[in-house]
Amino acid sequence: MVGWPDASWHLELVHDAAVEPQSTDEDLLVVYLDEDVPQTLLARLEAHGGKRVQSRNP
Repeated sequence: MVGWPDASWHLELVHDAAVEPQSTDEDLLVVYLDEDVPQTLLARLEAHGGKRVQSRNP
């Protein structure tokens, strides 16, 4: 689990062998950067299973 003390959020990665993983539209990790993301990094992320999705709240 990752988060800041007394914050209203946290990131928790869990595993349960009895539960079949199933993604939803809410299963996103969004990181806002102050510069453009290099295309080489995007290609690497996609090569390892990442995918681009349209923002639900542009």
